[in-house]
Amino acid sequence: MGWNSEVKVDILMATYNGEAYLAQQISSITDQDYSNWKLIIRDDGSSDATIDIITSYMNSYPDKIVLITDEDHLGARGSFSRLLTLSRSEYVMFCDQDDIWLSHKIRVTLEKMLELEKDRPGRPLMVHSDLIVVGRNEEAIAPSFWSYQYLDPSQNSLNNLLIQNIVTGCTVMINEGLKNLVVDIPDDVIMHDWWLALIASLSDGVFHINEPTIMYRQHGSNSIGAQRYGIKTYFKKYGTARQTLNKLIVQASSLQQKYIHKFNNEQSRVVKAFVELPETGKIQRLIVLNRYSIHKQGWLRKMAFCLLLLSWKKQKKQ
Repeated sequence: MGWNSEVKVDILMATYNGEAYLAQQISSITDQDYSNWKLIIRDDGSSDATIDIITSYMNSYPDKIVLITDEDHLGARGSFSRLLTLSRSEYVMFCDQDDIWLSHKIRVTLEKMLELEKDRPGRPLMVHSDLIVVGRNEEAIAPSFWSYQYLDPSQNSLNNLLIQNIVTGCTVMINEGLKNLVVDIPDDVIMHDWWLALIASLSDGVFHINEPTIMYRQHGSNSIGAQRYGIKTYFKKYGTARQTLNKLIVQASSLQQKYIHKFNNEQSRVVKAFVELPETGKIQRLIVLNRYSIHKQGWLRKMAFCLLLLSWKKQKKQ
């Protein structure tokens, strides 16, 4: 495979009752045009044929695929957190059980990562990409997830990531510098990819490839999914928006507690102001957002978030 063929890549996959699409996903990994990879799978207690499917592939690729089973039910975030502790490679990718990797995914992502590392030796780095959105039978929904969701991947500063995740975990590769910083993913984190992006952003380490590397399958069992954001979505989600807002504050607080020693002065001010938003007056909250450029992408998201802050009751300082 040329100049980068010696580099080993660990692929971490979390499974749970994934028999419907799992074989196609694993096949898309074994069919990659870069072959120096190891697939480490943790199953979260499947009761369908998931284990049988994985075992079949393990028999065909005994040196490439490893299955971890235990009695804990951890969910996706917890599974990926545990998988990270098992990785021994310098480069790690994350994989869902129901997508399809394009054949060049590992190669182009690794090439981007190695290129970035040449100019940024020792820096914790993350590389992610766009996605093709498809239905359960691979019918086309959108050629670009970013366009479909009205997302700009260049808006990747800590300020932006505090309130909106622009990274899709199943496209991500991280290097050893970032992996070593993570250690473990707290239970109060919203999702593993968001947490990794927040940590990487502390050193301006979030980068993207401006092309799709996977077919992102949408079906009834998706844990997150790609819902197009519009007026209907806003009203549909408003009922849970306050809970999400609380989760954002808790997640930022965890970041502050664990990584304050990595903050520069500006990052310290931004995170402190954000964590203290519940204790401030309604107008002051909007002033803080404007002062530190903490904004969601798209006018509807910005408007919805501002309205949410204005309707949020002031909380007493703990």
